[in-house]
Amino acid sequence: MGVLEEVATAYAARLISRETALRMLAEGGWPIGDVGVEIERIQARAFDQAAALADATGDAEAVRDYLGMMPADSEKPPVPVLAGSSVPPAEREPEG
Repeated sequence: MGVLEEVATAYAARLISRETALRMLAEGGWPIGDVGVEIERIQARAFDQAAALADATGDAEAVRDYLGMMPADSEKPPVPVLAGSSVPPAEREPEG
């Protein structure tokens, strides 16, 4: 059995962690330079696992962290001001 099959079988059976699986692949010749960086890349695309984390915890910040996203900003982005106006559209008086 080759390294890939061993790793895939052990990881699927939850006998080894993702870190150990990637380390084993790297030691077996796979082009994985940095295991931590590779895990971040994998998790950034692991939407099914992120959804499961959200369902299990209800913690949106934990999900954002898992996906490698920046924390949600509590402030709203600034409202753009249209050319020729100093009052944002939301604050203008209705016309007519």
